[in-house]
Amino acid sequence: MKLTKTKDELFDLLEDPTLIKTDEWATKHDCHAECYVVQIYGKHYEFTVEYSYNDGIQDDEVELYEVEPYQVTTTKYLRVKTPFNTTPVAP
Repeated sequence: MKLTKTKDELFDLLEDPTLIKTDEWATKHDCHAECYVVQIYGKHYEFTVEYSYNDGIQDDEVELYEVEPYQVTTTKYLRVKTPFNTTPVAP
């Protein structure tokens, strides 16, 4: 399912307590995009907003796409021995 929100509705979404920022990246010399997930009507929706450092939010409306959460397992490693001593180094 897809929802469309206006710029005014977007400001309310950005203050929603269920909002989670999932990613961000540079787009142009003075802009960056941020990806969010928010819960609406008991479902999760993902949307991306492009910000300009000079002009603020670039889009007049934003599209939200329904997404489902999933678990991710991450394995990290602790160094057992360093070249100069035998004390383990925590990450």
